[in-house]
Amino acid sequence: MLGVIFASPVWLYQLWAFITPALHKHERRYAMGFLVAAIPLFIGGCVLAITALPAAVYALTAFTPEGGANFVEANQYLRFFLQLILTFGVSCVIPVFLVGLNMLGLLSGRTILKSWRVVVVIVLVISAMAAPGPDPVTMLYLAIPLLLLFFVAVGLCLFLDRRRAKKAAKREAATGMTADSATSADDLRKMG
Repeated sequence: MLGVIFASPVWLYQLWAFITPALHKHERRYAMGFLVAAIPLFIGGCVLAITALPAAVYALTAFTPEGGANFVEANQYLRFFLQLILTFGVSCVIPVFLVGLNMLGLLSGRTILKSWRVVVVIVLVISAMAAPGPDPVTMLYLAIPLLLLFFVAVGLCLFLDRRRAKKAAKREAATGMTADSATSADDLRKMG
């Protein structure tokens, strides 16, 4: 897990390098934007996990009765620590995929926005499952940034949709043809 975390710039670049040969020139810019956004978000998620770690450990050990002691084995603690970091890091990259799907035209901003209630519930459930213990503090440390990133991604998708619609309107005004106009059958016969 530690290798996955430290090698995140490398494997994110390799993901980009694998996809790049199949893309057109303008789509490669989008892929490079994905890489430029994904690496800092992944690292930011890891930093957020490190910030949330003391609160998570305190909440998990707060249930120890007076006079009791907690003996946590080092390998269990290390596994807990690395899973927390990896979960936070990967979770912070998910909004980049939403924007990428929007840029490719597969998902509109309005479609994403319509499902915000479902996304909030899903984020809270995933945060509760990813949180290492029963404490709500760690869950909120993960859920709040994810929800903020989601709504930033939605705003960016709506902005991109608006910009795409303006370009289509300009193109339509310049050519006099709408996007759904087609060549008539008579014109096709004349072309041979």
